[in-house]
Amino acid sequence: MKEKKTTIPPAGAATNAAYKRLLMMAMPIIVAVLLLFVPVPDGLPPYAWHYFAIFVGVIVGLIFEPLPGAVIGITGVVVIALCS
Repeated sequence: MKEKKTTIPPAGAATNAAYKRLLMMAMPIIVAVLLLFVPVPDGLPPYAWHYFAIFVGVIVGLIFEPLPGAVIGITGVVVIALCS
């Protein structure tokens, strides 16, 4: 009889996947916060720049898709409503 060989995946594989998912979930927040710290362009009201930063964060979230698109969109609307 032949012996069955079982392969056990390395422990780092699960950690790498978890790290990638965490980075994908944090990327929209990181981008939005970085844009909030960029100086507001001349002639643009500060609240418009804040809305733009949140909008770009939503777009980055839709690109990376850490959550379904509807959840990302509604989260953006809720953040704008809370910041208004």
